[in-house]
Amino acid sequence: MVKPTRTRIVILGSGSPIANPERSGPALAIIVDDRTYIVDSGPGVVRRAAEAAKKYHLQALEPNNLSTAFLTHLHHDHTAGLPDLMLTPWTNDRLKPLTLIGPPGTKQLADGITQAFGEDLRIRLNGLEPANETGWKTRAKDVMPGVMFRDDLVSVEAFLVDHGNWE
Repeated sequence: MVKPTRTRIVILGSGSPIANPERSGPALAIIVDDRTYIVDSGPGVVRRAAEAAKKYHLQALEPNNLSTAFLTHLHHDHTAGLPDLMLTPWTNDRLKPLTLIGPPGTKQLADGITQAFGEDLRIRLNGLEPANETGWKTRAKDVMPGVMFRDDLVSVEAFLVDHGNWE
């Protein structure tokens, strides 16, 4: 692994399932050098990233640069922004598929979202609103505790925690 030269953490949202107009859903951006890793995808995640990109001059948070994400668990307040994270960066010219890693059920959730937005994908790929042919894809993976992700900058380990009845 390359030793990172700079790491930043940006809180994109810290809300709860309660609809508080003052807060966005749970989401965190960890920026290592020029690469962004999103943790959780609460409502507003992409727009909050775009806002932070502009406010703090962080190109790594531009929507087209959001291509790696982790889910801590699958409660709706942590995942309701997932369709936005999967598709909006693509319509902002993200070329890379989204890598999405989370607990069991993550792949099924991502596949369901892709299916639900199938007509939109068809029109954007083949209609009058052309978009690139790769950035819409999501490579989702279910993981268990242990090292679940590694690239040249970071290593991520999952571990079990008590969270109500959530397994």
